[in-house]
Amino acid sequence: MQELCHPLPMKRHEKGLCPCCSGRIYGECCAPCFKGMHPLTAEALMRSRYTAYASGFVDYILETTYGSPPDTQQVLDFCEHTQFIKLEVLCSKEVGLTATVVFIAHLKQHQQSITFTERSAFLKENGRWLYISGETFFGENRSLSC
Repeated sequence: MQELCHPLPMKRHEKGLCPCCSGRIYGECCAPCFKGMHPLTAEALMRSRYTAYASGFVDYILETTYGSPPDTQQVLDFCEHTQFIKLEVLCSKEVGLTATVVFIAHLKQHQQSITFTERSAFLKENGRWLYISGETFFGENRSLSC
């Protein structure tokens, strides 16, 4: 089994490691995003969205999605039935008001390990990064670039 980057069940303790696997303390990493601070980079937004999924912060997922937000119940079901094991950011590139982040997510659903790689697109609108969409590949695809 994969090594967890945070203890499960996840405790949202300000002094514990952040679920986004940045290696930083939660209270100094993703926690401020859930208290109204906007992430400064697209990668920081992506990491905070991973943490939001792991923590069940559905409103944050909806608020940080550009255009039509995903179905609230589907997001909630995904959060409740998924164990978030590890996040690996492969690359992040910002060009003007757009950005790309490629990451690998290691999850567990119904006692089965699931790994996927995603190339995510982001847009900066009114000084705030938003998630546009993602191209998902099942398994680890370390050859994807930004």
